[in-house]
Amino acid sequence: MTFKKAGLKLSLISIILFSFISGKTFSQNDGPTTYRIASINTKGNKNYETNTIISYSGLNIGQEITIPSDQTKEALERLWNIGIFSDVKIYLEKKFGNDAYLVIEVEELPRVEKVEISGNDEFSNDDLKEYINVVNGEVISDQKLKDIEYNLEKYYADEGYGLADVKVDKLVSSGNEARIRVKINEGEKLSVNKITFEGNKNISSDDLKSALEETTEDVWWKFWQGSTFDKQKFEADKKLIENLYREKGYRDAVVLTDKLEILPSRTDVNIKVTVDEGKKYYVNDIKFEGNKLYDSRFLESKLGLKKGDVYNTKN
Repeated sequence: MTFKKAGLKLSLISIILFSFISGKTFSQNDGPTTYRIASINTKGNKNYETNTIISYSGLNIGQEITIPSDQTKEALERLWNIGIFSDVKIYLEKKFGNDAYLVIEVEELPRVEKVEISGNDEFSNDDLKEYINVVNGEVISDQKLKDIEYNLEKYYADEGYGLADVKVDKLVSSGNEARIRVKINEGEKLSVNKITFEGNKNISSDDLKSALEETTEDVWWKFWQGSTFDKQKFEADKKLIENLYREKGYRDAVVLTDKLEILPSRTDVNIKVTVDEGKKYYVNDIKFEGNKLYDSRFLESKLGLKKGDVYNTKN
């Protein structure tokens, strides 16, 4: 299963061309004209003060402005970039001589009033909140809803639910408050199709697979043994890989990464485990201190180690 994060594509050129609307006194045939800003009013703002919006725009009363120009483009960009509006327009309401009377018209994004989650049988609301990542009072955009869908589906896939489907929408009240609804269809867990290893030069992949107790491939001759992928059990199995290396003398061996590749069926997964074996350790010398009752040779015989043996952490 491939996840592609949807991106919000805004063409500032088109925003500027269609959002910079003129009044009756500014015809389409007029070229760029320089004015002095005599007044700036706002329209459509409910939660933000007029002075706050004007400040965000970077425009000031008394400032000279050429209409249209990069000045108007930059003002629109600044207002878009703060991320609290779903629509922004700046237009010349009227002009008197060299004086320009501007209006900044905005449509505010709704604010989160509540988040409702349904369909999550395997994971609690608290488990999912980290991936929803919104708080009450926060402004919410359509892109943010897509981000929530992406994050939750990826989380479920990482946990072994490749068929999980997440839909997120919002109900907006007349007061511009949004109730976010997260609807989850978890689907069935994945089956392990294939397990491969990378970086293992001294221990075979078959031996490493044998070390895994809870994560097994789906093969017909082991029909009695389930191949369902369980992430928590897989995490424990990775420790068994490291333990096997330590038994073979590779004290520093570590599982570097594991990668899940969800197959097109969305019911099966391939697992790729990358290891760093490190170097192999041998017993160089054995010394005993404080042994008054038994001599070192006797203790060495009981220890079962001698110089040149592979350093085995099981010993």
